[in-house]
Order: sequence, then structure tokens, then C-alpha cells
Amino acid sequence: MDRRRVLVLAFCAFGLTGAGLVARPSEATVNATCPASVAGTLKNVSRSIVPIGVTVIRGFTVDPAVDTTVSGIQLSAPPEYKAQQVSGNQAAVLRLAAPRAGSFAVQASWTVRLSDGTCTASGSATLIAAAGTPVTVKPPPTRRFPGVKTVQYDTPMVWTWACTADTDATPMAATVRWEVDHRQLPLFSKGGKPPFKFTKRAKSFVVRAGDSCDARQVGVVRKTLAKGSTLLIGLGSGGLQVNLRGGFRNPNGNKAPFHLGLTLKQGSRTLLDRKLCAWYQSSFVVADRAGISCWW
Repeated sequence: MDRRRVLVLAFCAFGLTGAGLVARPSEATVNATCPASVAGTLKNVSRSIVPIGVTVIRGFTVDPAVDTTVSGIQLSAPPEYKAQQVSGNQAAVLRLAAPRAGSFAVQASWTVRLSDGTCTASGSATLIAAAGTPVTVKPPPTRRFPGVKTVQYDTPMVWTWACTADTDATPMAATVRWEVDHRQLPLFSKGGKPPFKFTKRAKSFVVRAGDSCDARQVGVVRKTLAKGSTLLIGLGSGGLQVNLRGGFRNPNGNKAPFHLGLTLKQGSRTLLDRKLCAWYQSSFVVADRAGISCWW
């Protein structure tokens, strides 16, 4: 789905140099200011809102005029924003941190190549530093069975949140813990009960998204597990997606349960903290009460 798209922002540099008496075509115009009709227009391809006091990146391109090409985009912001242009792909990228709330301008200059030479142009785009509307995470659709109190999610599991122009743009980080329980299920077991704990053998990794809602800044990690199984995590653009492929068996050849822990943070806020387990790749059970058959 669209939320798996990964951030691909960029910068392509182009320089013009000249020294001494270098022969040039007599019709060439170099470093003259472009008339408005051929200058092009600076365009912000990221969200206009930025968090306060947090380092983020924003991407910009120039829409060229007809029969022109654009290169050498150079970006800047006021000194207190500690802006630094970084490399990317298909757009110019600026890393910055807003020291306070309010709007500010990103300035840009670029080179326009015409049929008879080149000229330079400039423009600006406005960003707004604000706390934004807090993110509220909605759980995946719940599958329940008659007489069963446990909560079950089908895979892929997708936690979602609403994205608007003023949704909190603070970067996100999802910490994923996992392990396979190779122990034999105890005879006559009624399942485990809280607190559910990982062993020292559990492994973990982190998935990061540069923005809660920007499809260009999603994070995706495909983790290879034991025996060819994989765990795919996608974060950002309004959702956290988790998908397990494959299964596990204990030394006796019986099904072995998979334990999963998910912690989603945005700045100092913890948006999600869940433990889940699965016997099969098709669904997970939320480990939040007694009688959990796949975690004991």
C-alpha cells in the first residue's frame, strides 16, 4: 500500500566556472538575472509544518518554465535555524531546526539553462514551526470469536492516525522486539498471564520516519528471521504496518510461537506499547490478559 513508500528526496549540484579569456558562443548569456517568464517557481515538496526544536528535513524543487531546464538549486534559511543543505535525489533538501514557533522563509537560488545561454533566478517558500495537533493512534480491526475474550488482529496489522495539514510533524521511532519460543507447551496449559516478558535471547531493531504524515519520509525495514521467515515494518504516512511471513517450529517439530513487542514514540510521547504473539503468520493475539495460548 502507499504507506510503504520510502523517503527519496534529493539534490543535484551544478556549477559554472570561468577564468581568463575563455571562448564562449557570442550569443551565450551567463549569470544574468532571468526574466520572470523563464525563471521557474520554487516548490515545497514536503509538509509546510515543522516541529519546534527538533531537527527535520524538507525538500524543494523548481518547476521550470517551458523549454528551460533548472540546476544548481541552493537553499538557505535564517542563521538561527541552523540550516544545512544535504544531498538527496530528485529535489534539493534542507536540514534545519526551528528554535521557536512561527513562520519563516527558506530562500533559494538556481540556474536556468535557455536555448541561447543561462541565467540565474531566485525564490522563497514559507514554512511554519508549530507543535501541531497531537497524533492519536487507532488500532487495527479486531477479530473476536464467540466465548473468547482475547483480542486478535489479522495480518498485515496496521495502526493508523489521521493526517491533516497541522498534524504534529515530529519524527517517529518504532522499537521492535522479537523472539521465537522453542519451549514445549506445558501439558494442560491454559495459556500465559501478565506480565509477559522477553528473555535475554530476544532481538530488537528500530524503524524511523522523518515525519508522521509525509509519504516521502517513511521508514521501511524488512528483517530476515529464522528459517527464511521475514518481518516487514513500515512507519509513517499515517500508519504503522507490521507483516509476518513464514512460521517456526521447535526441536520436536511442533509449531513454535512468535513473540513481538512494539513501542512507537514521537518525541517524548509514547503512542503505542503492545506485546503480541502468533502461532501462524495470518494473525496475532494481543498479550494483555490471562489465557494467552502463544505466550506462557
